[in-house]
Amino acid sequence: MKSPPRWAEALLGAVLPRDDRDEMLGDLAEAYARRAEHSAFKARAWYLGQLLFLPGWLILGALRAMRFDPGEFRRTLRGLARTPGFTIVAVVSLGLGIGATTAIYGAMRALIFVSLPVEEPEQLSLVYHTWPDNWNGRQSGSDSSIDPYDGERTSSNISWPAFTELRDASPEGVELSAYAFVRELSLVRGNEPAIAPAAMMVSGSYFQTLRLPPHSGRMLTPADDQLGAEPVAVVSHSFWQRAFGSDPGVIGQSVRLNGRPFRVVGVMKRGYVGLSPGGFFGASDLVVPMAHAATFVDFPVRDGEDVLTSRLNHWVRLVARVDDRLDWRGDVGAGWTELLSAHMVEAGVVADGDRGDVTVRMLEGRRGLDELRRETEEPLQILGFTVALVLLIACANLTTLLLARGVARTEELALRRALGASRWELARPQLVESLLLGVVGGTLGFFVALEGGPLLVSSLTGGEGSAAVRYDVSWPLIASATIAALVAAGLTGWAPAARMMRTEPNDHLGVRDKGASRKNMRLGRALIAIQIAISVPLVVGAGLFLQTLGNIVSIDPGFRPEGIVAFRVDASLVTKDDAEQQVIYQRILDEVHEIPGVASASIVGNVLVSGWRSNSWVDIDGETPMMDFNAVSPAFLETMGISLRSGRFIEASDDPDAPHVVVVNETAERELFGGSAIGRTFSVGGRRPVEIVGVVADTKYYDLREEINPSFYDSWTQRPDGLYATHYVMRSTQPVATLEREVRDIVSGIDRGLPLSAFRTQSDDVIAQALRERVFARLLTAFGLFGLLLSCIGLYGLMSFNVSQRMSEMGVRLALGAAPESIVGLVLKQVAGLALLGLIIGVVASLQVGPLIEAMLFGVESNDGVTIVAATLLMFGVALLAGGIPARRASKVDPMVSLQP
Repeated sequence: MKSPPRWAEALLGAVLPRDDRDEMLGDLAEAYARRAEHSAFKARAWYLGQLLFLPGWLILGALRAMRFDPGEFRRTLRGLARTPGFTIVAVVSLGLGIGATTAIYGAMRALIFVSLPVEEPEQLSLVYHTWPDNWNGRQSGSDSSIDPYDGERTSSNISWPAFTELRDASPEGVELSAYAFVRELSLVRGNEPAIAPAAMMVSGSYFQTLRLPPHSGRMLTPADDQLGAEPVAVVSHSFWQRAFGSDPGVIGQSVRLNGRPFRVVGVMKRGYVGLSPGGFFGASDLVVPMAHAATFVDFPVRDGEDVLTSRLNHWVRLVARVDDRLDWRGDVGAGWTELLSAHMVEAGVVADGDRGDVTVRMLEGRRGLDELRRETEEPLQILGFTVALVLLIACANLTTLLLARGVARTEELALRRALGASRWELARPQLVESLLLGVVGGTLGFFVALEGGPLLVSSLTGGEGSAAVRYDVSWPLIASATIAALVAAGLTGWAPAARMMRTEPNDHLGVRDKGASRKNMRLGRALIAIQIAISVPLVVGAGLFLQTLGNIVSIDPGFRPEGIVAFRVDASLVTKDDAEQQVIYQRILDEVHEIPGVASASIVGNVLVSGWRSNSWVDIDGETPMMDFNAVSPAFLETMGISLRSGRFIEASDDPDAPHVVVVNETAERELFGGSAIGRTFSVGGRRPVEIVGVVADTKYYDLREEINPSFYDSWTQRPDGLYATHYVMRSTQPVATLEREVRDIVSGIDRGLPLSAFRTQSDDVIAQALRERVFARLLTAFGLFGLLLSCIGLYGLMSFNVSQRMSEMGVRLALGAAPESIVGLVLKQVAGLALLGLIIGVVASLQVGPLIEAMLFGVESNDGVTIVAATLLMFGVALLAGGIPARRASKVDPMVSLQP
């Protein structure tokens, strides 16, 4: 076969310039025939390769043919200055589109794609494992994740003895380290009040495994993680700046952590904030050796054991570095599976028959824990798709306007072509104009991204983790803005430039043919329809998220959040005696009551709608349902504004020596007791009998979206195990900042080592429940309206051009007696046709992409007919308005003026 494949030849012919097409195809065919004499396969592969390389040759040839002229830039700038309205619309629309696209990319890179700032992060793995359904032991702060390899659900935590067995048996080329998060910490420096930083405990080889160098001082070593070793700590760079004012003298200083002295020996590398920048566990301000775990964790152990020897308490997580030459899933994972399953059986955690259900899974670890990534990935992907559509609308809009400007110049271009101008010389002004608009718009967009990107990160994370995410000027960010600008310039300018290159003298010289001009705007009309079609999903999405936001905001939480302030105190950080802890908690409550402006205050185990809850199974006449519960003090109902339905609430007399009583909510009375619950009894966890003395109104507990579960309140002083950490809620008229200062003075006055944490308003908790919906509703509304505005600007420009080209026709119609209303109807008919075509395509597209956001909606379906119809009518009405302005102008034309030659 000595002739090229016909389909490849036809494809090349479609992209080659008309003047040179036959000559270039002939040269390629001859070259193909020479190669085919030796190997038909290689000849065919070579010819197909021209499809990849030919566009580059054409671009280089075009640049040579255009013969760059610096004066062209000056002429283009003067032309843009003469049309300020068009220039402003072009630059602003491109700038906002490019800026939004770059901001989304920067946020995705910072939150999703960027690896940990360590050496060779791709070698890191997070070591998880599967569990049987039945096992014996205790989990503390565990995380579950899905193994993407087979979809199995895995757990993160094992015991310290299990870790040491796996570490000691690790093959060559594998480094294994352990870490655990500290939930409550008190840090005291000198005579300053205590603060509550976030902290981690790590095995001695942790920083060696991560390959993390220090910013100053040194990192922890295996020698620091030995029993009897001096207590030392390292701090993160951001915490060093925040808490120590970047003081280099902090190295070697002693601080008290949970009442015990630790010496600061190093500051971590800038940008590293631990394995978790956000989510349930946030950035780690401080890291201490695991050998001192007893200072920071406290859980029940068997006689003769402690936190580092207990095999039933699973509280440490693992991170491994595996050499690239090893099969981490096969060789390493299989070996660790055998060891861990045997350990679990020997420790009595799982039965021997279930050991096959224990398998070690090694998940990607280059980004650390991915909770923040999982939370933000879907919203960012949807926003990225949205802004890409907005940028596409902006490009299509400008292309339409440039096409209209170009058609108005067809006679000029035909004359220049007749005088000998090359096709590239005809296209050069348009290409330069598009390039200038892209550069200026890209520059504006880059600054929009620098301001909007960090704000977007903070909005999506609620501020949590945003300080740990570095969103600053970087080459990838600059490159993304540059690429977006060049793509926008290319999409905007290619069609008008190609139209100019096809100009022939015989097509436009001589008698003026307005019909030909209208035919040349078919692409412009198609682009308008496309813009409208793309805008429909944006407007529909905005409507859906506005409804979602409205549905969440309108939920009645069952209490009055206005004026309520909450904070947390953990007395176990300064004393392990339960009686002393209760004295501290009660003293704080008494002194808070004395603050001017505080109407009431109460202790509560979990603040309502804060994302925390406690629950337990209960025994009610042999049935064992689950109930939510909360420990409170007597003034809780008054403070929160919750109604008492019957009976009484918790009173001061309900102390540890009195019979244990509870108050249930209406849902519990209705669903579990089927009538009046007053006087009924049940046991909590099968070991604590309680009597119901009251019924209160239902309230939301964990979050606003959840269904209300059966719940009970008990006295915080009657809890058999005490409270791990106690929250306070108070209703006050004082400003929050003033109130915080006074509360801090009270807490530090009782014990300087007692930190105050989680100080916030209850209204903030309620607002946080709809944070992402609020962000989405605002952004999608802005993007939807912006896309709709651009579409209308393009439609207005197109119809204004059409009217100007048909002015003589309109004059004839009016001269022959046509009513002005008929002229308006003629123009609006064309507008309606374009709008309806775009709306039909857009509605179909909305129905297809709707399921992608279904999980993020609340109280509304993605195919909600009312929303789709409302969005369609809105867009159709705005399109008619945009087209009605030039239509009205056409109806007022003077026939005598329009008929002049």
